[in-house]
Amino acid sequence: MACCCSADAPATWLIVGRIVQGLGAAAAGPSTLALLTTTITDPRARLDLPGAVTGTVGVAALVYGFIRAADPGWTGALTLTSLIAGAVLIGVFLVVETRSAQPLLPLRLFADRNRAAAYANFFFGPMVLTGLGMGLAFAPLNVIIMGSVPASDAGAAGGVLQTMQQTGATLGLAILVTIFGTVTRDLTGSPHDVLVWGMTAAFTGSVVIACLTFVVALTFRRDADRAAQAIPWPGAPPQPTGPWPPRRRPHRGGCRLGARRVRYGRRLAGAQRARQPGDEGLPLPRLRPRDPARRTARGRLARRRTGLGVGPQALASGVLAGPHSPRPHPQALLEPTEVA
Repeated sequence: MACCCSADAPATWLIVGRIVQGLGAAAAGPSTLALLTTTITDPRARLDLPGAVTGTVGVAALVYGFIRAADPGWTGALTLTSLIAGAVLIGVFLVVETRSAQPLLPLRLFADRNRAAAYANFFFGPMVLTGLGMGLAFAPLNVIIMGSVPASDAGAAGGVLQTMQQTGATLGLAILVTIFGTVTRDLTGSPHDVLVWGMTAAFTGSVVIACLTFVVALTFRRDADRAAQAIPWPGAPPQPTGPWPPRRRPHRGGCRLGARRVRYGRRLAGAQRARQPGDEGLPLPRLRPRDPARRTARGRLARRRTGLGVGPQALASGVLAGPHSPRPHPQALLEPTEVA
């Protein structure tokens, strides 16, 4: 049903579904009343009809007001009307319960401080934990699943997601109830002890299911990341096709500084051959100074140790020489660019 309703189903089918549900509840009404009359044999027992009506309508109005506030806001007329009507009906329900001979909700249950605190903890504690857990689980789950499918399959993926969620909740509850019934079937003792043992077994089963789900999530996490990266989105930059991160090629030919010295030495030999006697007709090489920003600390240390450098005469004549040696140091050379 979730798969059918998610694929752009019109609102008429939703209304028809609600009508069918209402007809089913109305059809089950007489049998429910017959079951109650056969089960409750006390002639003094009476149905607290005013309390049932005010309590049911008040809670429904409050819930509808909170749900309605998410769309138009808290200042909407229908939202404020629902919240105010719900609060008034809940107040009327409390007044009716205090004056009824057989109240639907006896207020004496809340007279004990410990019992009232237990009721509040039973209601507000799981509500906070459930809200946090569902927010931390369902939102990333929907984003991962719906973000890893193309836009043409979004309806089918959403339907499958809703179907799996509903089926998983039903199946999980059935499994936990089966565990509870299996453990408590042969137990003897007080009902409290039997209940504790059964709930312990059921919660242990839920923890096992959660651990198995965690293992499955770890197994499919990398595949989901790859699938999400493979989907091209509009305006997204092109993704690299090779391995990521790209591997750096190892330097071949020994030390980088040694390779630079070899290259600079070859260029220097060519420049000196161009300046040999008898080659006056050849064009002089055009020398381009090195960028100071590219000088490394190792090169400065080498020049400081050897005392070699480049003087203005070398720039003017094109002959590179150091002050202490006729052979210039390759690290301090200018980079010649030969001109044809």
